[in-house]
Amino acid sequence: MQKNDLYIYGTVLNNAKWVRDSINSIKPLNPKAMIFVDGMSTDGTYEILQELGVKVIRTGKLESRGKSRQIALNEVFKIAKPDDFVMYIDLDITYTEKFIDYVKNFINNPPERTIGIAGLSRVKDNYSVEWRDLNYGEDWERMAHFKSLGYNIDFIREGDESYGLNAPEVGMGMFARERRYTNSKIRLIKNMIDVERGIAFSFADFISQSKLKKRILYFPIYL
Repeated sequence: MQKNDLYIYGTVLNNAKWVRDSINSIKPLNPKAMIFVDGMSTDGTYEILQELGVKVIRTGKLESRGKSRQIALNEVFKIAKPDDFVMYIDLDITYTEKFIDYVKNFINNPPERTIGIAGLSRVKDNYSVEWRDLNYGEDWERMAHFKSLGYNIDFIREGDESYGLNAPEVGMGMFARERRYTNSKIRLIKNMIDVERGIAFSFADFISQSKLKKRILYFPIYL
């Protein structure tokens, strides 16, 4: 029986403090390849990833998280077989043994039409569901899209760190994380809008979920 490989992808920016621990925590999964888009890091992240054997792509500018993940995923499509597995990770998280066991069990006994934690799935399941060009809410939007296609979704409940530990300096909130990138108020406003855009993958879906005040306020972003 032919073995199905695992590919890991993602996006990264100025994670030099945590990237070694994150990559080392995921190594027990023996991924076939790890591919990341670097948003022009200036703290040595790019060099560390190269040293660790990770393929790093630079576009020459800071892209949104959604667009960067899609660029990395497109590289996976070029080298992976349709029945191989793929997942994305964040490089400011140190992954636990519980997470490693979860991924191994998923691959050894893949559930039908299920998107696992960290987007774990068959490569072929990802062909028609692209990452949207959002800096926040991009993962929610993508899971909503998968759900609309009849997939089951595994997810980690908010605050549950049994699968992975966030770097304490980074924190969980939008503002705490974004200060690592920029103090630009415009970027933070865009992020808040992206959260609303990420609630759903279409305007109709957004209308069905969002409260009236938000519908009025954010209507123009769908025009």
